[in-house]
Amino acid sequence: MRPYLTFAMVAPLASFGAIAAGERRDGWDRPARSAVLGLVAACLGLTREDEEGQGVLARGYGLAVLCHASGGLMTDYHTVQSGRPRRNWRPATRAEELSDSNGLDTILTRRDYRAGAWHLGALWQREDTAPWTLEAIAGAMEKPFFTPSIGRKCCPPGLPLAPRVTEASDAPSALRERHRTGPETLIRAGD
Repeated sequence: MRPYLTFAMVAPLASFGAIAAGERRDGWDRPARSAVLGLVAACLGLTREDEEGQGVLARGYGLAVLCHASGGLMTDYHTVQSGRPRRNWRPATRAEELSDSNGLDTILTRRDYRAGAWHLGALWQREDTAPWTLEAIAGAMEKPFFTPSIGRKCCPPGLPLAPRVTEASDAPSALRERHRTGPETLIRAGD
């Protein structure tokens, strides 16, 4: 038996982005490891620029996700500025693309979202040197430093993350128990 931190990732609108380049921004039906660790990092107060902190989080903790409901696919359309196409030029960053002296164009893009996404996460320490205890991460989830999101910034959780530290033989067992007895089960009348 080992301790696991389980938590809910429930949102009326979520975005689990695939590769975000060009006019089509596809989305997956579940959050990637980087998305969930980004949510944890936001709760802890780690910025995206904090490469060391982000690396420690990625190396020090294991993660498993249970997909209760992937949510219905919803596509939204945006107009965005982009650099004018040039032969053999691939900007390394969006900032580089927008600072190009060749000028800007406006394009229509499609972005995928998930309506009614419902996932559970389980986090565990991989090594004794992991800097935050599971209880400290749970406390950060209850009182996050930055506003957590389920994918994009425009997708806040629809329910509290409701972190819970529990003992289980493995991550799937911890997730099954959370799915059966977690606080979010009180509103799962539509199953």
